[in-house]
Amino acid sequence: MNRKLDIETALDRSLRKQVVSPRLDGRFDAAVWARVEAAVQRASNAGLAPAVVPKSARWLLVSNAIGGAVALALVLYFGAQWFVGGVDASVPTLSVPRLPVPDVSARMMAEIVSIATWAVTVGSLAFALMFTSIGRRLRSEFRQIL
Repeated sequence: MNRKLDIETALDRSLRKQVVSPRLDGRFDAAVWARVEAAVQRASNAGLAPAVVPKSARWLLVSNAIGGAVALALVLYFGAQWFVGGVDASVPTLSVPRLPVPDVSARMMAEIVSIATWAVTVGSLAFALMFTSIGRRLRSEFRQIL
């Protein structure tokens, strides 16, 4: 074991003597910063046009502003009605045929809710998994099979 360390030490010493690197001083640092400054000057002198905002961005801003104004107006209108005298929504009645509603026990409803909760959870996780790298690999495998 000691012999191995001696050999490694001797090899390391020999390698250090063979590879001579220049000392880096302030001149090297100044030269690097001069090159960086020259690159910045070239980029600014190239006459790059400032980024132009596309017209679609302006339309998106306008449509968002209109949507926000409509939402604010509706909130203010219905909020004022609610504070003044309650909400009186007049909904036209439709002639809907009366269908018998089956009687469902509380136990059956609890079981349905439990199953529906698990189904929604599994479906949500599967949908989220589609956008990960694992999901992409699985989709490519299914595409090859189908």
